[in-house]
Amino acid sequence: MNRDEVLLRVLSPAHPLEYVIFDVMSAQSNVGLSSGITGPTMPATAKAMLILNMWVGRLEIIPIAVLIGSVLQRLNLYR
Repeated sequence: MNRDEVLLRVLSPAHPLEYVIFDVMSAQSNVGLSSGITGPTMPATAKAMLILNMWVGRLEIIPIAVLIGSVLQRLNLYR
């Protein structure tokens, strides 16, 4: 399940796909723009997903992949 699907499933069907994609890409690139979907009344799942997007966007994907790989290696889950 990708990021857009998470938001589409937890938000009301009144939000068009274009707005959802715009908010996800805005969070990923740390721009701060919103189409009106993000706000204090969002479900906790959607907030957590956008927080994760902002975190990954801030650090970039390569350091995140290295971090996850090293954690999996230490836990002996990476083979």
